[in-house]
Amino acid sequence: TARFAPEDTDSQKRAKLDNLLRLGSEDITETGPLLAALMSLPEEGRSPSPGQTAQQRRKNTIAALNQQLIDLSRQQPVLFCLEDAHWIDPTTEALLIETMALIQAAPVLMLITHRPSYTFPVRNFPNLISMDLNRLDRAESLEIAASIGSGVLPRQMIEGIAERADGIPLYIEELTKSVLEAETSGNDGVDGGAIEAIPTSLQASLIARLDRLGSAREVVQIGAVIGRSFPYDLAAAVLGGSHAASQAALERAVDAELISCRGIPPEAIYSFKHSLVQDTAYETLLRSTCQRYHGRVADVLLHEFPARALAEPEVVARHFSAGKQPRKAVDHWFEAGQRANERSELVEAVSNLRQGLSELLQLEEGPVRSEQELDFRLALGASLLAVEGWSAA
Repeated sequence: TARFAPEDTDSQKRAKLDNLLRLGSEDITETGPLLAALMSLPEEGRSPSPGQTAQQRRKNTIAALNQQLIDLSRQQPVLFCLEDAHWIDPTTEALLIETMALIQAAPVLMLITHRPSYTFPVRNFPNLISMDLNRLDRAESLEIAASIGSGVLPRQMIEGIAERADGIPLYIEELTKSVLEAETSGNDGVDGGAIEAIPTSLQASLIARLDRLGSAREVVQIGAVIGRSFPYDLAAAVLGGSHAASQAALERAVDAELISCRGIPPEAIYSFKHSLVQDTAYETLLRSTCQRYHGRVADVLLHEFPARALAEPEVVARHFSAGKQPRKAVDHWFEAGQRANERSELVEAVSNLRQGLSELLQLEEGPVRSEQELDFRLALGASLLAVEGWSAA
């Protein structure tokens, strides 16, 4: 990675990005400005693809990303990993399709994971192997449960966990850990090996584990509001209070293996072990509390992390929308649409502008709303024209 630091100036970030790109090629005359623009870094005296249309900039940016990958593969084999492809945006999907075509003769291994509900857009590339991961059999389920609970849980309990988990690895792990935590807290039913002590569902198991975090649960819930991954400094700022308390709460959640940590606070990034853990933490919030947290995240981004807010206006807009603050959300959705257009992310621009228009129409009618609606519809029309062409209805 480029290893940007929060205190880095734009010039320092550009220098770090250039150093990273030079790992692939010394000549970054074309790729440097394009990728700096993609990361919202102002280019002093350099303009990516001057005079070109949004479609041309998009094409050139995708080509620059792929050229960097090919250049790196000429030096050593490259492993390209993409997890949870079912959540990618249309532009990333288009990038993947082009990348797959380019690496056929290159020493690049691309590994992509996704849920069965997602249909990957490419099926007939040479060397493309698709693997369905089926549920574990009873022996494999027992092996996982025993590896976690062996020496503490009786065999009867381990067999009950394996049977109830129905071959789902995450379920096996979470049920076993939930029972172990209950045993540590002195649950008599677990000590006696009672099958009734095993949670009846994965959600029940996760809720029980979250409850055992005590006061640390709040920072995990705030993290769930922020996203699947969340930076320490943002979560701590939303939580308020001392950094020592925030760090201690997050360490408890890491020790409980509900989230993982990469880096050292305040630069640390935390990630939920699985999307179901995030979903469960999110769903334990009261609706009013959830809305308040979303609004708080947006406000903190704007006032304490303005660079992040400027680079990702769609994130600020999404939190204001989820916080039921349409008036504040509207401006940021419009900015997100404009920014996506500048980045040549045309499908995303359409989505952002439509989101903002939906929020705008919730506001009271009047001249101000009409003027804003006209701005949205003109921008949306231009984006749709770029995406779908003149012949689209």
